[in-house]
Amino acid sequence: MKRTRVTLAGIVSGVVITGAVAAAAATSLGTVRGLDGASYLAYSPSVVRETQQALEHQGLYAGPENGVLDAATMKAMADFQKQKGLHPSGVPTPQTRRALAIRSVASHHHASASKAG
Repeated sequence: MKRTRVTLAGIVSGVVITGAVAAAAATSLGTVRGLDGASYLAYSPSVVRETQQALEHQGLYAGPENGVLDAATMKAMADFQKQKGLHPSGVPTPQTRRALAIRSVASHHHASASKAG
């Protein structure tokens, strides 16, 4: 059986699923490849936009606040994650959003999960 690693950082922190469940999740929700090489479930543009704004406020990001998880956003996020001792995935994990003091982590978590189903 082929093992597909999908980290559910956008929905459940620290859970790795494999096999048919991972393939189904990746197909229905979409994935993004982190700078660490792992696949993460895609984040909504509003989550990415809030993260870009918070990174800009920290002086780590100077690009457009457009909700697109592009190379510049991922690099800024990984730099922030390294500064805070977090895993440098380059994606807006719940831990990263908490460290950036983004208050709406839980609301986005539930909104993403409900849109996916």
